[in-house]
Amino acid sequence: MKQCFRFQFHLLICMLLISLAGYSQNKASNASPIPMPKLQSTGNVEVDRANHAKALQNWKEQERNRVEQLRSNSLDSKNPSAKSKVAKTKSNTQSSSVNPNPVGKDDRIRETTIINLPGYPKYISTGNPSLDEKNYQNAKADWINANPEEYSKYVSEHSGHSGKLKRNTSKSTK
Repeated sequence: MKQCFRFQFHLLICMLLISLAGYSQNKASNASPIPMPKLQSTGNVEVDRANHAKALQNWKEQERNRVEQLRSNSLDSKNPSAKSKVAKTKSNTQSSSVNPNPVGKDDRIRETTIINLPGYPKYISTGNPSLDEKNYQNAKADWINANPEEYSKYVSEHSGHSGKLKRNTSKSTK
């Protein structure tokens, strides 16, 4: 009899937790994505395309707002001071091509100097290697285009007259 009562009690608790979990997911505002608008045919192709383009723009804006809200909600629940970090990184993202928002385990951005020239970009590691490499290559190409004399001088000094740069190897002693 006690085992039957205990089983029923556990079953009741599980049912309450499941319904509570479902209720909390339903209460999350804009948790589910909005369906993408479909092209509506009225007979006039140009008007249909224009209306569809407007509907797509509205849809993209709503989805962007929904994703930002979900991200801010998840950041708020994990770390109350994270919202101010996100606001700081958003203003920095608009001014440069490098993404300062770290994705790794810790919230630090690591900069590595590969070539020591004044104004030459540093490799910034945010935790996303493919994006970091893309941003570094873009910044490097912009610097080379802006300073071709300095770059050609550096290449001629450090290439050993082969035309190719060689990375410095660190010699460690045991």
